[in-house]
Amino acid sequence: GGPPQPLLTMALPSLQRSSKKRPTAGVAFTRGATSVKEEIMGRFPQLKDAAAYREARRMLTEELGGVASIKNELEHAQVVQEESNMLTAKSCPHPAGMNIEQMHLGPEYRCKFKICCNCPENDAHWDSDDPAWVGKASMSSRHKFLTTKNLHFQWFNA
Repeated sequence: GGPPQPLLTMALPSLQRSSKKRPTAGVAFTRGATSVKEEIMGRFPQLKDAAAYREARRMLTEELGGVASIKNELEHAQVVQEESNMLTAKSCPHPAGMNIEQMHLGPEYRCKFKICCNCPENDAHWDSDDPAWVGKASMSSRHKFLTTKNLHFQWFNA
């Protein structure tokens, strides 16, 4: 029990496939896509404006099974725990000074939010063109992000 313990450093687990049945059965994908993510990326390689976001949202809700299909894919990839609906995360050694950064949030926000960073190996490959790191490496050499301490699926975007 109880709420999950907040992590200073988080990373998504490797996207290992479980033996569960594929969650998007019955969805008509185009262009060879095999997942909701691939379908959306195939139809919208660059979402840059409100009109494209509206169309992607419409497609998701009317054609691809809605939020439930995304959640099922995340469960299948072991990113969301099926029973608790909580995001999974692994703890990594965090750089010195993260506690100081957390203190800068002040007492009002420190209790609800957490400043996080990627694992050091992801930061080290932030500018790599190696296919093994594309989409996995950090966005910058010292990338930080703000998240809620509540890791329930409903609080995260896809």
